[in-house]
Amino acid sequence: MPALRFLTWLLVLASSLCCAEAQALHVGDAFPAVSAKSLSGGVLVIPDGHPTVVILGFTQAAGKDASQWTARTERDFPALVVDDLIFLDSAPGFMRSMIAAGIRHGMTPARQAHSIVLDHDGSLWKQRLSGGFPGVDLSHAVAVALDATGHIRAVGYGAVTDGNYAAFRTALEKLP
Repeated sequence: MPALRFLTWLLVLASSLCCAEAQALHVGDAFPAVSAKSLSGGVLVIPDGHPTVVILGFTQAAGKDASQWTARTERDFPALVVDDLIFLDSAPGFMRSMIAAGIRHGMTPARQAHSIVLDHDGSLWKQRLSGGFPGVDLSHAVAVALDATGHIRAVGYGAVTDGNYAAFRTALEKLP
């Protein structure tokens, strides 16, 4: 009987792990912690206790958008940290290292230190973003503003236009 009880408990645990959906993110929520090797070889931890903008990209098209979000944010808020999460799990496995090398080659050493390339969890992050921000186009970059406590204060996405950047900029101005 104890073996049957243990087996039942194990099956319940396994089904809850495999079928759990990602928690949708909303403005005000804590940003899930990420810690991984940056493109420069150091460890990048997000959030890190400072106001930060995190740019997430899941496609090649998102790369151009990410560059625009980064450039505008760094120009207007030079003291603000901008980190990149680049997801390659939708790319064929045999191409991921070549893609990552190309991304790294196209960045300055300073950008490399603030960029992480991940080959897993892309679908989890897509669920988190699309569940909390209906209408977000995940074929483009998503910019997430975090306060010093790691809570989401604003989200912008798509190609950078004066209109969608203006609302994001207003939120950044309110960060301490």
